[in-house]
Amino acid sequence: MAATLRKRRRSPMLGTPKHLVAGAAATTVQVAVTGTTSYVESSAPLGPPGDHLLNQLANVSFFSTPARRVVAKKPSSTSTTHPTRTKLYCALSLYEIRNISPVDETFSVRLRLYLHWVLDDDVYDSAPAVLRRGAEAAYSSGDFHSFSTEDVKTLASSQNAGLTLPRVVFFNATESHSLDESPGIRIYSGERGRAILWNCGYSVTIKHHYELEHFPFDQQRLQIELRQDNSACWDQFDLTIAAVQFHRNALQLAEWGVHEPSVERSGQSIIAHKASTVTLRVSRLPLFYLYNVVGVMLMLSLLGFSAFSLPRGDLSDRLNIVLTLLLTTIAFKFVVSDTIPKVGYNTHLDVFILLNMAFLFSIACVCVAQDMGVVSGRSGGDRAAVSALGVLFCAMNIGWGVRVARCTPRQHGGGGPGRVLRPSDTKRNWYCCAFANPAWLYAQKDA
Repeated sequence: MAATLRKRRRSPMLGTPKHLVAGAAATTVQVAVTGTTSYVESSAPLGPPGDHLLNQLANVSFFSTPARRVVAKKPSSTSTTHPTRTKLYCALSLYEIRNISPVDETFSVRLRLYLHWVLDDDVYDSAPAVLRRGAEAAYSSGDFHSFSTEDVKTLASSQNAGLTLPRVVFFNATESHSLDESPGIRIYSGERGRAILWNCGYSVTIKHHYELEHFPFDQQRLQIELRQDNSACWDQFDLTIAAVQFHRNALQLAEWGVHEPSVERSGQSIIAHKASTVTLRVSRLPLFYLYNVVGVMLMLSLLGFSAFSLPRGDLSDRLNIVLTLLLTTIAFKFVVSDTIPKVGYNTHLDVFILLNMAFLFSIACVCVAQDMGVVSGRSGGDRAAVSALGVLFCAMNIGWGVRVARCTPRQHGGGGPGRVLRPSDTKRNWYCCAFANPAWLYAQKDA
């Protein structure tokens, strides 16, 4: 069996793009090959969310023996731009997104990180015996072999014995805790070669600066920066985000809607192969603030008109009504300010509250002007004042609504944050957004 494995030299398996251009807009790079198979990388999802990554990998069975599916052509496992680098495919499996906190400027995720790469024959020949035994076991079973905890420790300690495991960290994390006693490693071995799948669970708290000008109609781009962290091998690998998948629990947030994610490489060419960023796009569900702040504020402003139901001579009673409403409005503003950090600009909600405070102040000014005789106090004077204030009230609030409606779609470059990911099937737990289609994951039958 070992002789059979050694005879296969550099079996090409995985696709590689010419280059993935980083940018906010969706960028797709496609390399055409003969037959029906072509390799694509994109900054936006390649299609609708699919099943769990491992289920897709098992269905394709690219490394099985004998091969269950035939690929028209097997693309190279190394980078076209940097032929000496092996593609290191990375996938994030998000179980939970929580504590999206503008006040603390952080958010937390519970996830599993997958790393998948081709094991070249030169590396395999000099690899530790435990790895070769695992490859032979995978070849015999026709599927894969999972290493035990002790075997994983042996592999991790063999960095200078012919095998160097890549290490990827969350570069912008303030806290990161492993959820597993040790990472899980499995090896695939078949007619098309060998590949390693490494995975580990993490609980991560990430620093993020929130733009809150559009609060509570804001849309946030929560970024997870991934970087290679093993200097012994970071120039051997080309870090590529293959997929980001969500458990249904990660999509069911009380205050936020989750949209399709996006990915991009580092803009610095010198570290483009080492660093990539996953952007989780979320938009706030504003109904709580519309009902409990905007709605209540509108009622308080409308109650200001009740001051004109009193006789024009009762200035003190009129002002008591207006000042009571102003104090209530100020209390509302303090309640809202506790939910967001102290920023150096007014949010949409701040503007709305300030406009209505200004409207109540205008009512008080009209009452005082009438008492001083600046405004006509004859019959019909109150009716004219109420009409003028009514026009002002409608103009201010309609103008605010139009401004909100016009600004919201432009928060993500004019095209919005993409489709919302919603659990559509009670029996489906995972929603996988693919950004690359390596042959081992999306092998196709010949036409």
